[in-house]
Amino acid sequence: MISHKISRLFVLATGLVALVAVSACTTTETVEVIKEVPVEKVVTKEVPVEVEKVVTKEVPIEVEKIVTKEVPVEVEKEVIVEK
Repeated sequence: MISHKISRLFVLATGLVALVAVSACTTTETVEVIKEVPVEKVVTKEVPVEVEKVVTKEVPIEVEKIVTKEVPVEVEKEVIVEK
């Protein structure tokens, strides 16, 4: 009987250790929740499309230059008179 009690105690202790080991090794379950949130974003940017640039410059085409310089001139004239 003693051996029967010991074997029963041994089986009970082994079962208890197995139960503790199994309960300690349980995994946790991860649940993923996806929530959709409406987002409204309005972006307005005005960009000038056409740029017009007018450059006006008047350049004279004809140039007339008159230079006048007076130079004194001496004229010597010999006249020979015969009598």
